[in-house]
Amino acid sequence: MGTSHFLVPSGRLIIVHGGSDKGFVPNASLIFKAGQASGDYHGQMNYDNFSKWLTEKLLPNIPPNSIVVLDNAPYHSVLEDKVPTKSTTKKDMILWLSKRNITHDPALRKMELYEIVQANKPPEDEKNYKIDRIIRSNGHIPLRTPPYMCELNPIELAWAQVKSYIRSRNTMGDFSIQSLFQVTEEAIASVTQLDWQKFCQHVITIENKFWETDRLMEDRTDEIIISLRTDSDSESDFDYSESDPESNSESTSDCD
Repeated sequence: MGTSHFLVPSGRLIIVHGGSDKGFVPNASLIFKAGQASGDYHGQMNYDNFSKWLTEKLLPNIPPNSIVVLDNAPYHSVLEDKVPTKSTTKKDMILWLSKRNITHDPALRKMELYEIVQANKPPEDEKNYKIDRIIRSNGHIPLRTPPYMCELNPIELAWAQVKSYIRSRNTMGDFSIQSLFQVTEEAIASVTQLDWQKFCQHVITIENKFWETDRLMEDRTDEIIISLRTDSDSESDFDYSESDPESNSESTSDCD
């Protein structure tokens, strides 16, 4: 699943959708006009909007026990119980510690409490995301792509095809927002099941290449023998005790 956008002079549309090798998920499309509060469309999408789309449009329309692939966009990554930061109030730090029965003295200074928080925060791989909980509670498995690895999400290829279709229909760049809605729906419909199968296979190929590269790097690393001996080391190995004392003295004076 994923989010994309398309901009014309009359406005910007935000598109939220999901797909698999069966094609775009039926009845899961969400298209709406972006506001003007931010130039970055990610800033105009939030957890409330995304979670509503997830629960009302995507999850009811996918097969049981599906794996839901998502990236690390901010609205995907809202924590169930955010770990306090340095800017968190002392009161909230104490509340966080108390909820976990972590021993602390409320009379401590804020920075001292923060040190206790840091010593007791969960590991990175144990973070609990609200979106993951929703997905699991509906009988599915969330799977997050590594940061900045959008090539591992096949919907990015679908978005590229959708945008290409829209551009081909808008050579003059003068779509009205109403026309953009219509053409966007046409563009989504133009992406076939066969297209999606190719997108998914392409991602599998990339993933396999990453695994193979990782294996080769691991094998090569095991073979590398790092020598701490250098040319300068070999010169220093000369045994001056067996040389002429005067030569030894001259050599030493050269270094002064």
